[in-house]
Amino acid sequence: MTPRLKKLKDRIIATVLTRESSIPIKYIQIDTSTEPDEGWDEIVINVVVEVPPQQALAFWGAIGEGVEKWAQRLPQDEKDLLYEKIAISVHW
Repeated sequence: MTPRLKKLKDRIIATVLTRESSIPIKYIQIDTSTEPDEGWDEIVINVVVEVPPQQALAFWGAIGEGVEKWAQRLPQDEKDLLYEKIAISVHW
């Protein structure tokens, strides 16, 4: 993981997820996914919450909106890196 990518990941967790967290987060797990044959990799931020599915999906939507608003303030190269290399998944 490059330093720039790590910085983005850390900022998402610290800023976006905690700010949007109106529900109990059980834990956050960071995974990486790679496809060497196709030459891509990404970081997956898995957020596990302790709520019913409908509330978890609403939380996922709020995270998405928060990331979109936050991304608008980023320089274009960081925004591109965010959209190409980082995914957020919510589990219940």
